Amino acid sequence: MNTILETYPSFATDDTLRFKSCGNYIVVMKLSPWTLNNESRKVRNKKYASYRCVEVETIKIFNKFYPLMCIESIQNTHLNKPDCKKVTYEVGKRTTMDKPETFDKNVNNVITAGLHYFLDVHRAFYFDLPVSNYTGRYVNYDEDGRVLEEGEYVDGKMIGNWNKYWEHIRDFTAKDVMTYNNGILENITSYSSNNDGSDERLTRTRKYNNDGSYTMTKYERDGSYITTKYAKNGTPI
Repeated sequence: MNTILETYPSFATDDTLRFKSCGNYIVVMKLSPWTLNNESRKVRNKKYASYRCVEVETIKIFNKFYPLMCIESIQNTHLNKPDCKKVTYEVGKRTTMDKPETFDKNVNNVITAGLHYFLDVHRAFYFDLPVSNYTGRYVNYDEDGRVLEEGEYVDGKMIGNWNKYWEHIRDFTAKDVMTYNNGILENITSYSSNNDGSDERLTRTRKYNNDGSYTMTKYERDGSYITTKYAKNGTPI
């Protein structure tokens, strides 16, 4: 990802650019002046949320892993409905969605008719990123731009601590810190906090053994805890 911004620094500063992931490639675009879009919708994080429009002009198409490897045209890789037709993005030309009259004017609908894109190149890079041999940071987002999980890969294997964030539950937020060693999950440490991030506390730990069994410890607010051993199938031992 750093190589992309070193090669194309304007991607981080030009707020007129839009970005779309097509397999191993990123399409750099600008919205047509008149085009309908849903960028006014309410989201958690506008920078990383998903949007859609009717028409764009393609500026550049480059490879995610080799940014200097550019191509002149590409077809989209995702179809939201079985009857949708693939569209072609070609450098220097405009691309209009199939059946523009079907564009969903409800701005809060995301997975529906339109050309889909992001405001930030990072979001396009991580979207559908092939990780089988990937080395580097990885972040997974939801459609509203909220981080779902983040961590590091080395040669396609998860390493170190991965954070997984859960949706707000009643009046608190939950987070799991999952520790991997060469792609193997060793333990999970879970925390909860208020929705504003305050009063974070440890709620449980889970330690995995080589045979797939694990030991889980649950912590109460008063500091007490209960430890239980489980077999690989989740049955208490």
